[in-house]
Amino acid sequence: MNVRISGRSAKDAVPAMGMIRQDLDNLLWDALLYRSLVRSGKKILVEKTPDNVRMWRRISTHWPEARYIFLLRNPLNILDSMRNWRGRPSRLGRIGARLCGYHWMKEQYLHHWLLPLLTDLAEARASLPGITIRYEQLTTDPHGTMQAVCKHLDIPWEPQMLNYGRVPHGAFGLRLGDTSERIRSGRILADRSQEPLKEIAKFRRISAILGYPSQRC
Repeated sequence: MNVRISGRSAKDAVPAMGMIRQDLDNLLWDALLYRSLVRSGKKILVEKTPDNVRMWRRISTHWPEARYIFLLRNPLNILDSMRNWRGRPSRLGRIGARLCGYHWMKEQYLHHWLLPLLTDLAEARASLPGITIRYEQLTTDPHGTMQAVCKHLDIPWEPQMLNYGRVPHGAFGLRLGDTSERIRSGRILADRSQEPLKEIAKFRRISAILGYPSQRC
């Protein structure tokens, strides 16, 4: 979501206030997030949109009090998960594919999308303070992992946090959150990847940086 400045006066006024258009974008985003937080009745907002990692420098500059949680998973297992979702699309998935022209279904698109994202994640993790949570750690020890997250965010730990399926979360749909059967189960499920996956050479270096050693199959 972006602000569009129209009119000569407005275009002159914004720099006169010592601002650029991106500053107005940031104010818009901040207002929307704050409105959501007030409506929730809570004090802390945790935002998890994958593409946020692409703009970590901007976020760290304009939201200097933000606290970071780095969510990691074996890159090859991420690809496997994406392939499984692609291979058994739900009705919403089929609609999304039509809207996207099916280009996202090609293997090369998965690589093109994921590799830069993981590279930005590694750079952000090396540059910003925060806590690292691994998918494998979360699914095998959700209790201990979420206790660490709560401590990092300075909020009290409540065991019922793990029973997220019992709480309404609003309307999830196309482009509005994960709609997979696994997330809708309401339970933290074990990683379904049981066998070593075939290594993809282009992911070897980034996998090692993120702490997942090379698997030569």
